Amino acid sequence: MIPEPGLTPDEALRRAHAWAQAAAAARTEQERAQAEQAAAYWSAQHRALLATVPAYGTIAVPAYGSPTADAPAYGASPVSWEAPRRRRGRAGRVVMFVLVLVVSVAVYLVDGLREEAVGDGALLPTEQEGAVPPPTVWEDPSPDATPSAAGTEAAWKAGEYAEPLPDPVPGATQTTPFLPDHPDPTAWLLALNPANEGVRVVFTDDPTLNCGMAHVAEHDAYATGSAGCFQPAHPTVLFVWWGEDSDPATKQVLLAHELSHMLQWWHEFDLVQSAVDSGFAEDEEWTHALETDATCRVLSWGGYSEAAADRTSSPCDTDDWSPTWLADRAADLGVVLRDY
Repeated sequence: MIPEPGLTPDEALRRAHAWAQAAAAARTEQERAQAEQAAAYWSAQHRALLATVPAYGTIAVPAYGSPTADAPAYGASPVSWEAPRRRRGRAGRVVMFVLVLVVSVAVYLVDGLREEAVGDGALLPTEQEGAVPPPTVWEDPSPDATPSAAGTEAAWKAGEYAEPLPDPVPGATQTTPFLPDHPDPTAWLLALNPANEGVRVVFTDDPTLNCGMAHVAEHDAYATGSAGCFQPAHPTVLFVWWGEDSDPATKQVLLAHELSHMLQWWHEFDLVQSAVDSGFAEDEEWTHALETDATCRVLSWGGYSEAAADRTSSPCDTDDWSPTWLADRAADLGVVLRDY
């Protein structure tokens, strides 16, 4: 199957889904056979396009902005120990699985129709039987065809997969300032860059929201520890917590690290969601790469304490980081890049 010039995997999948729906609603055998052939063709185009997706390139300019090189460091008071932090809690995994379901539903419908046609004695072309001929009708089956299987990235950014925050948010409330000159962490992000408007920082020690709290509890680090979490289930929210004796430099790196995770999803969505679809959601090498990339990106912005970053559970432990470093790691692991 030779991919059609200019056709994207998303568009091919949308057409396959639309024609599968048309086949299910067909009133005559001829209409059904025609729709099934079209669905099979666009499904085959989708598979062919996925096989020819080019290697991932550079990342875009962060929409939320990033700290500038002259961002204040607020000193680097020594810290004896910082609690390790875990991310991607249960809620985050649920959202990722929802995205997988949405992306796969059209292929499931097409495959189901193929099995039904075989059961009825009809012959529907498959890859094993040879090339799938193009459909006799090229346009959409109806003007009401909707791209329900396309635009996953746009839907996620629009909040269609977001889980609502509980009201009120459970857990502790902030009793000590974030930084001496910026007691409110949300205001600090906005002061770094006006493009960070819309990002909400939520202080909580509830482990279902702040997935780093499990290690704080495990190590009884409530005095000096810090913990943060970004969950794809909450696309514009960063969850943080710090003990009363946590130093400013550590808290600064902590929040910037979580912002960096948010930017991974907002500006490398195809890459991180493709890793999920390729079966790497729980892979240790991939999760380590995500953590390393997040911290290295923070240090590349300038103005942050490298010593504080080294004390965290996710230091920048590579000497060759670049904006394409995470994409290179994904390629090494065998992530199949898709266009969402």
